[in-house]
Amino acid sequence: MEVNQKIIIGGTENSSLKKLSQLLSSEGMQIIETSSSSLEILFEVMENKPAAVFFTSETSQPEKLIDKLLKIDPKPLVNYIIQKDSFFQSSIKSDKNITVLKEPLNIENVACSIIGNLGRKESDIKNAAEYLSRLHNYVSEILSRLCVTPNYNGFIYLREAIKMAVLEPVNTRSFSKCVYPRISQKFQSSTASIERNIRTVIQKGWQRAPLSDKADIFGTCAARSEWHPTNGEFILIIADKVNREMNNLSKVAN
Repeated sequence: MEVNQKIIIGGTENSSLKKLSQLLSSEGMQIIETSSSSLEILFEVMENKPAAVFFTSETSQPEKLIDKLLKIDPKPLVNYIIQKDSFFQSSIKSDKNITVLKEPLNIENVACSIIGNLGRKESDIKNAAEYLSRLHNYVSEILSRLCVTPNYNGFIYLREAIKMAVLEPVNTRSFSKCVYPRISQKFQSSTASIERNIRTVIQKGWQRAPLSDKADIFGTCAARSEWHPTNGEFILIIADKVNREMNNLSKVAN
């Protein structure tokens, strides 16, 4: 029987849930992200019949939501995340499908637990965590080659955008509607500021980067003095290179 790999993440403006979403997605889970609205979470659960659902104490009326979720067939694994110093008191009777987690989350342990409950091996998620770590470091190395440095605000935004483009299908038209808003949520900044800071750090790096490094990554276009990559072009070209290089490394390791 095919394993249900749908997981609903309610409230990915929470940084822990965003990291968990990325880690589970990289491991092949089908992630459905929603706002922290109880109604939206309930609707998505009823519509998609997930194996598990995550939401935080920022969700309105969490007890009522939990009660309704446990009445759905098939019953999902309900994971409720509260703040470190909070104490969860509930009138809802104990149920094996309810797990209360406290911030700060150990993302890898939570992911291992969920994947274990879904019949997957713990070693799989550890491999995924190692992949995300290598991805983070490799993107940083490429940006360093292109003289994109951490002293600019746009550095972390740009690195995040490239990682998102590697992990999830994206095209240039998706940036303003999807990528920038998600980064703005994570770093608590406006989408206009995210876009502007990314553009600035790309321009600064492009002016200083050696032509040989630019040509190695961007091809013959880099040799044309009048050509400068847009935000989308810069991100997607690097993401494509990272994807290919990471896949090659995986093949060598196997």
